[in-house]
Amino acid sequence: MNEVKPSTPHYALMVVSGKYTGQHYSILEQGDMIIGRMKEAQIVLIEDMISRRHARIFMQNGHLVFEDFGSTNGSFVNAEKVAGARLLTLGDHISVGNSVLVVTLQSEIYRANSAAVIMQGRLEEFSLVELLQMFAHHKKNALIMIQSHQSEGRIAVSLGQFLTASLNDEKLSPIKAFMRILAWNNGYFEVCPLPIQMLESNAQGLYSIEHLLLNTLRLQDEVAQFKKERPLPLEAKVRLKKPLPVRLKDLDAHAIDWIQLLIDANHIASALDSYPGPDNEVILALQNLLHQGILEIYDVHESTKEKTL
Repeated sequence: MNEVKPSTPHYALMVVSGKYTGQHYSILEQGDMIIGRMKEAQIVLIEDMISRRHARIFMQNGHLVFEDFGSTNGSFVNAEKVAGARLLTLGDHISVGNSVLVVTLQSEIYRANSAAVIMQGRLEEFSLVELLQMFAHHKKNALIMIQSHQSEGRIAVSLGQFLTASLNDEKLSPIKAFMRILAWNNGYFEVCPLPIQMLESNAQGLYSIEHLLLNTLRLQDEVAQFKKERPLPLEAKVRLKKPLPVRLKDLDAHAIDWIQLLIDANHIASALDSYPGPDNEVILALQNLLHQGILEIYDVHESTKEKTL
């Protein structure tokens, strides 16, 4: 009778302390799992006390092994500093920087509530750009919920690609909502499992996160330049300036469309919301029409002077 060999446990790591509390990682049966600040790491922990390539975890002959790469601030297992490599067992606590990871079984992770928060933090410590780059690199599914001041946003990621986004209850296009949320630098975020219903309803709407990030950051730079040159009160209205320096029939169709959009809107903010494209296109068009003396701003109340782009 052949002897039945026990199967190798499917290990996992759960972050139990630090700004990544709740995040979990399945241990690969082959290859290294690098812990560090670099985005190429399998376990990305962006902290000042963690090196770019801080340590690694790997399986060797059925045993789980932890090895510090000679990091500046060191690593600790069960409060003992690690010099080189050492074996890990279930329940061991690994301390790197301000984060503590506990060795558990993958089956224990699956038993956790599927709707639980798996990662949370502050935007001041971990920016949305860093968060999205991490999910893009590792091709993960996630629903990122962000709260900044009185606004709430959601960004859904599928296999590391942008799926959809929403901002408050506003009827904005997903791309516009994404671009506005990405401008937030203060607030809180939570990462939850991506609901299957959201994945099914947006199955054809995947976009490259890296492409969106590059485009959005470029547009943010343009908006910042517009703001520096001439702040525009969001609650202001615009109208045709009299007398007009040119005849409307002499303007091209594109300019007429912009004039129609801006005049029909109740104020600049509603023009930004109703236009499906990036906000900077509306701002640039308005700046040009103001500069040409075709449009002028009016009805700016004292109570709205501080609310500017």
